[in-house]
Amino acid sequence: MAAESQPIQREPLRVTPDQLIDSNQSPISNERIAAYKSAKDDGKLVLFKLCADARSGPSLFNFDAAAVDRSIAASVSPTEYGDAIRHHGVGAIVIAPHFDGIKSEDQGFFNGCGGQDAFRTMHNHEPNMDGIPDPDVAHYLRQNISSENPFVQAFRLKDQVMRQFLIQGEDHYKPIMLGAIDHRTGLFIPVWFSGRDDRGRYVTTSTLQSHHIQNPEYITPENVLQFDPEELPEIFREVLESNRRFVASRPELKETQRVQNPDVIVVTTALMPLRNRYANLFDTPNTVFVVGAPASANAVGNGELHVTDPGLILDQVSYPVEHAVSAYDVDSPFKDTRTIIFETGAMAESVILADEFVKRPWAQDWLNEGGSMIIAETKSAVTTKAFVLQS
Repeated sequence: MAAESQPIQREPLRVTPDQLIDSNQSPISNERIAAYKSAKDDGKLVLFKLCADARSGPSLFNFDAAAVDRSIAASVSPTEYGDAIRHHGVGAIVIAPHFDGIKSEDQGFFNGCGGQDAFRTMHNHEPNMDGIPDPDVAHYLRQNISSENPFVQAFRLKDQVMRQFLIQGEDHYKPIMLGAIDHRTGLFIPVWFSGRDDRGRYVTTSTLQSHHIQNPEYITPENVLQFDPEELPEIFREVLESNRRFVASRPELKETQRVQNPDVIVVTTALMPLRNRYANLFDTPNTVFVVGAPASANAVGNGELHVTDPGLILDQVSYPVEHAVSAYDVDSPFKDTRTIIFETGAMAESVILADEFVKRPWAQDWLNEGGSMIIAETKSAVTTKAFVLQS
């Protein structure tokens, strides 16, 4: 295999609290926020289940009516976001893990998602770790990832999403499209769809057979085929067309997406994407690693959300932070990752997450090497407060 060239270098982004607030109030952010809220009111939001990876975010779809649930390998159980899945504002769902198309083609199997690659390593070399304390990210991987193949992972997540619909009854099924993103090109490859077509008929279309899903070794880069977009309802055709327009406009992605190197980690309870709320900061692929923080209604009943499982979040945050600490050269992943932002609907909740973060030894190592923390409060897509928090 021929050696790849060095990744394209760019000036690191160092975000400040003032920049967050200014970007949130910019005209383009206001326009995108309004588009999101309008789609929500009309029941036309598309909920994307994506990896936290900075190279596979919603910017690749350039779609303002997107809500996002992000976690390592897109693997957090849909039960954590059941309310969002069933919400009347969400009209359709896209499940899209990711892979590196160039590496996968060269090696003959899907790889390139850090979470799934680590899961493969543990599966192959550590068959029995029972009773041995796991590092934080290893614990998360064992608890949440079910396959090292992104397409199989998407199918298994789809089954969990469908069970959320059963809570409300069969009439509440929503159209679902699943596939995977080749983050080197930015292209989303759909392989399965279920829902009503433009004529109102309930249909299911797939380019993979059930025996493929049961035997993942048959799902290789050579035999995955996407189906004709004309078979999809209008909302999914819009998603695919928007993705393809974006990819066509960004031929440099092949190089800029080779190594994951975000400037910022964001932990957020918001389902509205960062590209909507901070349009001139986080609209470029490979600039921000995002971990969604599942939240539930506050018991006080004041409309605020309470993070349900801080451990689930911090286990994931350990992945980029530990890589940033060990980055040693220009080609190292996360070498420019120097800021973490905790944003929730209440400043006190953001502080709690930050306090839990600094208790982790790997977080202290990162902070001692120059990492910085910002805490923010975001209500109805408006960032009302943001501060640098001293460790």
